[in-house]
Amino acid sequence: AFLPHLRRGEGRVLHLGTSVAFHPQRGTAVYGVTKMAFHRLYEQLNAEQVGVPVASLSPGMVDTEGVRDHVGKARSLGLPHVRYFDEAFANGSTTPERELARCVEELLGKDAHAFSAREWRFSEWRKERLGQERGGQQPVGGSWSEWRTGAVRERARAWSGGALLFCAGAVAGAAAGAALG
Repeated sequence: AFLPHLRRGEGRVLHLGTSVAFHPQRGTAVYGVTKMAFHRLYEQLNAEQVGVPVASLSPGMVDTEGVRDHVGKARSLGLPHVRYFDEAFANGSTTPERELARCVEELLGKDAHAFSAREWRFSEWRKERLGQERGGQQPVGGSWSEWRTGAVRERARAWSGGALLFCAGAVAGAAAGAALG
């Protein structure tokens, strides 16, 4: 039902993935299975060529209030994956929201083929950007100077007239967990 609206508005679908979909951990069954289902939907929509560009982005562990709340609850239940979160927070390997927003904005600025041509990873995008800041190669989707002057951002904003669907899975996972729970 949403595809006709996305086609009319030149919308895009961006699936936000997680390693939990591919690497099961105790205490993450509902979330992991839900995220794997959304990953499969992303792949299927591309295979079906539905007329809407579909991409997937693995954002890493985004440091949000929701993640910190989850860690607190997981800690109180004694779940082993808390150790992973603790290490990520301790060594600074979480994904800052602002940088993730820049990454998403850049992805949305890509032409339809480039947008959906591969599965994107925030960690790779970030490494590429750090290399550019140190005099390395040009960013994908426009030169670094284009990014700084806003040309890439303007291309990204051009897509804001169309619908954009984030298949987050967390909401569906929480709902499924509540139904099972």
